[in-house]
Amino acid sequence: MVAAETHPAGSPANDRVRAHLERTLRGLGLQTSVQDTVAPEAGQLSGSAGGTTMARVRNVVARLPGTDPTGRVFLVAHYDSVQSGPGGNDDAAGTSAILEAARALTSGPRLRNDVVFVLTDAEEACLCGAAAFAAEHPLAADGGVVLNLEARGRTAR
Repeated sequence: MVAAETHPAGSPANDRVRAHLERTLRGLGLQTSVQDTVAPEAGQLSGSAGGTTMARVRNVVARLPGTDPTGRVFLVAHYDSVQSGPGGNDDAAGTSAILEAARALTSGPRLRNDVVFVLTDAEEACLCGAAAFAAEHPLAADGGVVLNLEARGRTAR
């Protein structure tokens, strides 16, 4: 489902992917929310674009509470694709790994610390989703250990 078609940020296809991610995480018993905001790009494109790029982002966030938390572990991947490809490597691989980690962690004994699953939007356009989560989301306020799962995109030849 995540790499069935191209799904750049803001597209109807990306809305379908996001809905699938929400359903999957909720189906695992996780309280899941969508951070819906407008965010500036994170430094990647503004120089070449001659101004600041802004994007509406919808990050999917779920938290698995720890048994005695002293911190948080963030598992992060982006779910949008480039306009020219379905994003199988970049980054459906990371998104799928996070969904599998969520499945495994919800079916086993709880960990001490909270695990926060963050599936960001608009990475391909401007890194806006990750920037918005870090700057605005309450779960990011105290920081923690971040594992960002990213794969290199590749053209099919």
